Amino acid sequence: LQACVLPKVSPTESGSGLHIHMSLWNEENINLPFNHPDVQSFISGILHHLRAISAVTCPSVSSYNRLSPNTLSGAYAVWGFDNKECAVRVPINHNGGESLHWELKTSDCTQNIYLGLGVILAAGMDGIKEEMKMPKECTGNPHDIKDEAGIVHLPKSLEEAIKAFKDDKVISGSMPEELRTSFVATREHEWNMWHDKDQTDTYFQMY
Repeated sequence: LQACVLPKVSPTESGSGLHIHMSLWNEENINLPFNHPDVQSFISGILHHLRAISAVTCPSVSSYNRLSPNTLSGAYAVWGFDNKECAVRVPINHNGGESLHWELKTSDCTQNIYLGLGVILAAGMDGIKEEMKMPKECTGNPHDIKDEAGIVHLPKSLEEAIKAFKDDKVISGSMPEELRTSFVATREHEWNMWHDKDQTDTYFQMY
């Protein structure tokens, strides 16, 4: 038995993610409900910046083998109540009332969790600052309606995610310049090293 954090070990088996559960609390230590304007703006900020965020929360070549439609991995930047195909899943509160937390599925164990949480916070705070409004809920499989307005497909490769990161000034700008330069360099190195090679042996051992 060997432990491995690779997001996709086998092309025929389910992948392995690191879903991040979040909630928002005010200065009085009160857990804000889903319908609170700040919560909705925070989630909207995450969705708005998610293509860039994915370079940090899904930073390996293998990440994008996992991050595909119809795999419950959250391949589209949409949200839904208990919808496991959405990048952001809002659990239904079965005790009644509004949900008090939400889950980001576009995330896996190859990330540096400190960098991942940092860019998520930057995106959420930008959503609050800009008073972003929640997009329409996705009630079905986003892949079935992928051509509709507002359905944003997340990057299909690490290369595409790196470009989105570079182009997003809020997300890339949340890192100090030296850290940002090092992060991009290491991600580009991994892409150049592994994207066209077999990922079952040496690559497996890395993770």
